[in-house]
Amino acid sequence: MKDSVFIFSPSYQTYQFHQDHPFNQLRVYVTYDLLNTVGAFEPGETIAPRIATEAELALVHTGDYIKAVQLAGAGKLPAAESENYGLGTEDTPVFAGMHEAVSIHETGRYLFPGTGQVQERGHGEGYGYAFNIPLDAFTEDESFLESYRTAVSEIAEFFKPDVILSQNGADAHYYDPLTHLCTTMKIYEEIPKLAHELAHTYCNGRWIAVGGGGYDIWRVVPRAWARIWLEMKGMKPEDKMPEKWLKKWGKQASVRLPANWSDPVDLYPSIPRKSEITEKNAQTVAKALYPIRSAKRAT
Repeated sequence: MKDSVFIFSPSYQTYQFHQDHPFNQLRVYVTYDLLNTVGAFEPGETIAPRIATEAELALVHTGDYIKAVQLAGAGKLPAAESENYGLGTEDTPVFAGMHEAVSIHETGRYLFPGTGQVQERGHGEGYGYAFNIPLDAFTEDESFLESYRTAVSEIAEFFKPDVILSQNGADAHYYDPLTHLCTTMKIYEEIPKLAHELAHTYCNGRWIAVGGGGYDIWRVVPRAWARIWLEMKGMKPEDKMPEKWLKKWGKQASVRLPANWSDPVDLYPSIPRKSEITEKNAQTVAKALYPIRSAKRAT
């Protein structure tokens, strides 16, 4: 049995909203091709997925939600009603038996639909198991990683999970066209490291990683998502991106492809509010973790 497997199928490319929609599945194939180019796959490590049954979906979703998604897929769900189910919005899903869910993202003050605030702690049986940490706009690497390490480490220590499921959005990067954060590839190298470490600390290595947001499909997503599999495999590529991959996709890409896995130090202009943003993010983390910190002090 393989220690790690990569779930992939070319059929992913048949799923799209429209040609110009930011949720472009080509990003998955370009990521896969990058990993293939650097020799990251051994025989038997890539597995094609199957369609989930409705019974399997019902393990983590209500019947009403499943029906709403089916109607939305058929174009029969009114737009106003879709928001009742969180379709197209940021949220942290929770369900019975789930230990915890933590989401670190940009504050909803500047992004539709404005959800994901600290006070959103889950619903019903899941209340108290969701931790939303909305970071201020223009957050940089140091503050983002400090927030991530503090929150995820303390939450994992408190709940001691059986398995870690990480949803790896790549839309916190400076290049992302939809958000207003100022992080670089540094966070996408460090985030999988911590997930991997915590998986071995609490879960006997059980770690499931999936993709997420990320809408610069050429400069950000391939490098960010490839880092997850490389971390699982214990591989550290040289900083230069493979020439073969650059030549293959360079003509199709709408922007110039990055020459390195890392970003240049002068990627973006200096942020004048850095200290204020850093302090505000630390306060947000403290608010989000207050319930479990209080519970620990009470024991």
